[in-house]
Amino acid sequence: MQTQINIRKNKTTCRQLYQCLGLLLLSLILTACSQGSDSQQGVISGDTLSVPLPKAITAFSVDGSTLIVDVVLNGDVNKPLRVENLVVNTDTGTFSGNVPGFPTGTSTLSLVYSIIDPTQGTVEVITTSDITVTVVANQEASADFSSAEISYTDTDGDSISNLDELNAGTSTSTPNYTVGGQIEGLMGSGLVLQNNGGNDLPLSTDGTFSFGNASAMTSGSSYTVSVLTQPNNPNQICAVSNGSGIISGAVISDITVTCSTISYTIGGTVSGYAGGGLVLQNNGSDELAISKNGSFIFSSEITDGDQYAVSVQTLPSSPNQVCTVSNGSGVITGVMVTDIDVTCSTTSYTIGGTVTGLSGSGLILRINSGDTLPISINGLFTFSNALADGSSYIVTVLAQPDNQPQLCTISTGTGIIGGANAVNVDVTCTDVTNPFSNPRGIALDIVNGRDRALIVDEIAVIAVDLTTGERTILSDNTTPNINNPFSSLRGITVDTTDGRNRALVVDQTLGSVIAVDLTSGERTVLSNSTTPDFDNPFSFPVDIVLDAAHNRALVAAFSLNAVIAVDLTTGKRTVLSNNTTPNASNPFSVLRSITLDRDKNRALVLMEDHLDTVVAVDLSSGARTILSNNITPDVDTPFFGPRGITLDTSNSRNRALVVDDNLDAVLIVDLTDGTRKVLSNSTTPNDNNLLSGPLRIVVDMANGRERALVVDFQLAAVISIDLMSGERTVFSDAVTP
Repeated sequence: MQTQINIRKNKTTCRQLYQCLGLLLLSLILTACSQGSDSQQGVISGDTLSVPLPKAITAFSVDGSTLIVDVVLNGDVNKPLRVENLVVNTDTGTFSGNVPGFPTGTSTLSLVYSIIDPTQGTVEVITTSDITVTVVANQEASADFSSAEISYTDTDGDSISNLDELNAGTSTSTPNYTVGGQIEGLMGSGLVLQNNGGNDLPLSTDGTFSFGNASAMTSGSSYTVSVLTQPNNPNQICAVSNGSGIISGAVISDITVTCSTISYTIGGTVSGYAGGGLVLQNNGSDELAISKNGSFIFSSEITDGDQYAVSVQTLPSSPNQVCTVSNGSGVITGVMVTDIDVTCSTTSYTIGGTVTGLSGSGLILRINSGDTLPISINGLFTFSNALADGSSYIVTVLAQPDNQPQLCTISTGTGIIGGANAVNVDVTCTDVTNPFSNPRGIALDIVNGRDRALIVDEIAVIAVDLTTGERTILSDNTTPNINNPFSSLRGITVDTTDGRNRALVVDQTLGSVIAVDLTSGERTVLSNSTTPDFDNPFSFPVDIVLDAAHNRALVAAFSLNAVIAVDLTTGKRTVLSNNTTPNASNPFSVLRSITLDRDKNRALVLMEDHLDTVVAVDLSSGARTILSNNITPDVDTPFFGPRGITLDTSNSRNRALVVDDNLDAVLIVDLTDGTRKVLSNSTTPNDNNLLSGPLRIVVDMANGRERALVVDFQLAAVISIDLMSGERTVFSDAVTP
């Protein structure tokens, strides 16, 4: 039968008995007898422990509400296992209960008995010595305490056990006081507090906490509560306030542990950003203005475990851009977020306009020297490749209509993309008379009352009036007839010696020198691979100059790397100079143009080789010497793409003029020392009437004029260059005069 008996006695009578020596001696004798006679047999089954109580405790009349039993495994007194659901049977003198976590296998164990006293709290009264038990899963094991010794606890050291003092109603020891307080803000798990560097106390929720009776301390003892392990999931920082002091006769309950969740920054990288005004936001509110490419970090941090979602609030402008966010959302997991990618790309817009007046075919427009667009009818047009917002554009005519003489001009063809498609480019085509198509060479015809320049234009020789710029066809494949048609004209010179009245042109494809009558335009072959014989045939002749003193024309042959002399009477060809004649010194490479320096008995050959060289060729021996290149006599004002050369020795000048296709410039070369300087380019003397593709040049000093005339194949024009100032004017093109 289970009963509960009041263990308190009359304190006055107990104190009198306590003061009697006989009672003391009797208690010691009873203690000794009890230690020798309380050996008992117990049983362990799973986590259930059933053990006979020591006789002294049975005699004390306890039950499950006043008795506490702790199991000490393997001597670990700091981590005892408490018997739960304790039941005391006073009829049989046994107790039973559950011991969660009781291990299988062989262990040592001892029992610690404590009694709950209404005034003194939990008081330890008896401890057994260790016994060895072997527990097998799902089997009953013996807990044999027959060899165990029983010790009676004497807390205050007065040789009277705590059990006897409880029985007599006196104090068992100096009072102990618990240490604890309040915890606030705890959200994570794993928080562990310590007192004085030990007594680990795991906590999982907000509210009150206490290190408990097992860790209670006497008055006057110091205490220091600290955090051993901070919480995680989410990560938190817990701080202790009022955590240290000295016990002063009362329970400590005013310690405060305040936990706050750790916050982390949100950021990443912006790339491709070219405009202004980009604004990002996090979680729909926290805004961040971005000024440049690179890393970014939001100013507001996000607490661990919370979500983040980065998006674009305002897209960039000037230029307009589209920005996308990747890796932009997630949950904070104890680290900073640094891998958000914001990629911006500039919005593209199309360029187009309207064509009017077109009646021919072959018109090709070009934008920014790249994307081309063939146009076959009047009306709207649009280039296929869009341009990024903020980009500049220039629309030009790459090819004029070819089956009918027309000139197409562009207005409002330049601009900057401003956040919309450009649709206002106007192309207007008008009929023209004898326009240039692909001008390649030039020579002056100022004899016999004529005052004109002759332009070779692929398959035509066009006469240009040196006063008005008017163009007329002297000879083409139908004028004056179809005999000896041109194929690809490249160079021209005028031969009026010994009563002759002709121009000599070189045809690159035919490999021929063709004589053109200056009056009728009649064409005859002077020299080719079979005329007058098969010796020394041309291969890609590119330019020709008259050497009347030796009754010959000199032809620059591109593929042969040679200067070929052509007899003006017979057409017979001989090699004046090549890379073995008269020797291998200063060899030719990529011949472009040739002119004559009669005063120095030499020809000047222009090469577009790796050094862009002007080579002097002796008219007698063919010997080659370098007059000027990009390292001779120095590196100043280098060539970049020299294409045509002529002499300018009038008015005491001593120079050659070279047109450079890549520099879009006219350079001066001193005929004595080879030094170079600029006569005219995109900034000298100004930026008016810029060159675009200069190929050939001639000096015009007739009738009081002092100018050079430049053939520009990109502009399909002849440009006049002032020999003193370098000033450029359009002399003849599709709309001039």
